[in-house]
Amino acid sequence: MFASAFLLVPRKDRITYIGLIRHILSNISRVVSRDSSRTSATLNDLFVAICEDVTLYGTFKAMKGAVAHRSASVRTPD
Repeated sequence: MFASAFLLVPRKDRITYIGLIRHILSNISRVVSRDSSRTSATLNDLFVAICEDVTLYGTFKAMKGAVAHRSASVRTPD
């Protein structure tokens, strides 16, 4: 399902998204490599990798706030 939705995105945007994903994966591998006893990453490693990257942290905070705002507006009062 994700792959078919990804193909609907314009080519120039796909290249940007792929570059962003590669950047994030590189940061995650750096975080995981600090602890040589592990061979896999956790969600916490993703969070740490995003928070340690100055270029991604501002975007991440903005997205987190937007998601919280949307979820609050969707809820119906009981």
